[in-house]
Amino acid sequence: MEDLQHRVALALLSYAAQRGVAASHLCRLSGIDYAVLARDASMQLTPVQFEQLWKNAAHLTQDSLFGLHFGESMQLAALGVVGQVILTSNTVGEALDHAGAMAHLLTDLYRFRISRDSRTTTLHFMENTRRTQRYPHTARHFGDYLIVFALHELDGLLPKRIEPLSARFPYVIPDHHEYTRIFRCPVKGKAGELSIGFHRRYEDLAILSADYSLQNFLLQRVTAMCAREPDEAALLKQRVFHYLLSNSYRQMPGLEAVAANFNFSPRSLQRHLGEEDTRFSDIVTRVRQQLAQDYLRAGQYPIKDIAAMLGYEEQRAFLRAFHRWTGLSPAAWRRQQQAGIA
Repeated sequence: MEDLQHRVALALLSYAAQRGVAASHLCRLSGIDYAVLARDASMQLTPVQFEQLWKNAAHLTQDSLFGLHFGESMQLAALGVVGQVILTSNTVGEALDHAGAMAHLLTDLYRFRISRDSRTTTLHFMENTRRTQRYPHTARHFGDYLIVFALHELDGLLPKRIEPLSARFPYVIPDHHEYTRIFRCPVKGKAGELSIGFHRRYEDLAILSADYSLQNFLLQRVTAMCAREPDEAALLKQRVFHYLLSNSYRQMPGLEAVAANFNFSPRSLQRHLGEEDTRFSDIVTRVRQQLAQDYLRAGQYPIKDIAAMLGYEEQRAFLRAFHRWTGLSPAAWRRQQQAGIA
């Protein structure tokens, strides 16, 4: 199996490229041979290299919350990591237990533990203080990454996003508004631990393991599409398109989330996109149309599931949108495509 830390490193570089930073340049500054890292899945980075990678990524993207935003964008790209958890679990509680058993493969800076009482389930990421003090940039960014990624993976197991009860951090929170936006609950810094808690009732819910094939199909399509486009040299509208595409499972990110990811205010992002003769809403429409056509062309997915995947609460709204894009109903468009292939 590919080393999970190696996979995280490649995902980090891909995300940095999406933010306009060349992966080769980031590696060079961090003392990493990018060519070897890209082709050799067994290559392991040293703790010092990881420390430099996190530090330089935050500096070059001018994002002090790089780990937080990386975790927010990692939801789809990590399917290869969580797929086995999804396929071997029936409930959210089982998925958490199985994921906990894998956590040590990602890092030795934090140890994963689950605590439960009559009302609350809490995910704890307990510091190895000797290691976190030695590698403070890794500890901070990777800590943010772990906890927000855990939340987004829980979201992906259920039909609707969970509502956490609290999120706690052992360090000072530099931007309370941004942390609250991402975690959707009260957040507290300097709390002595890194943890997130949610209502215990979620543990008994059945996970959407049947949707794993749809998720995996989406991952394959995103990978193929992004490979055809320039990465760090791309226009802002292309990078926003890729970001939306990579984070479109079940809920399309809103303007505020995308703007924060690219270090803009919502108004500023709209202005920069206007300079490239496009609007944020135009890009959202393009992403939805592209994915809808890909799902329909694949042939095996029900239209109601496609509508849900694209974030439409009602199938009728999807049907109207698709007719506006193509002049056809989804069913008629799929038949036309299948006839053309035949």
